[in-house]
Amino acid sequence: MSPISRAANVVSIGHAFLREDRMSELQEICDARRAAACILKLPPSYWLWENAETRLQRFQLDWQKKQPCPLTIDSGREEPSASVRKDFNWVADPFWVPTRQYSRSKVWRIHGWHEVRWVRRYSESQLLKLATAIRKWKPEFVILVHSQRVPQIEELQALLHHS
Repeated sequence: MSPISRAANVVSIGHAFLREDRMSELQEICDARRAAACILKLPPSYWLWENAETRLQRFQLDWQKKQPCPLTIDSGREEPSASVRKDFNWVADPFWVPTRQYSRSKVWRIHGWHEVRWVRRYSESQLLKLATAIRKWKPEFVILVHSQRVPQIEELQALLHHS
């Protein structure tokens, strides 16, 4: 595990494949990930991964297993964990989605936030409330879906109100 990943308390996979000219971008992403991990108090057994072949930019944090496991995406296909090959932007937009695919699981679905902007945009107190909501629901999986869209503060407040 890299020092950056260890400091973030998150096992990161694939960032070594970045080209040298993107190292400053990687540092910025890792700094944001470390800040988010500290705020959300992510346990070290969380895994972060994506399917690089299809570039769907979908990720999974799984704190029940020691190895990355297949992730069922919206279409119902399973993405092989062996396809983890490239760097990622950690993104978040919280939605509680009980779906048929996860009829035996609680799933905390997160999509739509670019992490660097997410960490900069929202206050620590708001992120702590979000972390409390996630822990209260005790989901079995957290899915992160890539998007460049950054939600308005009202959307975050609405989520926290419902939690």
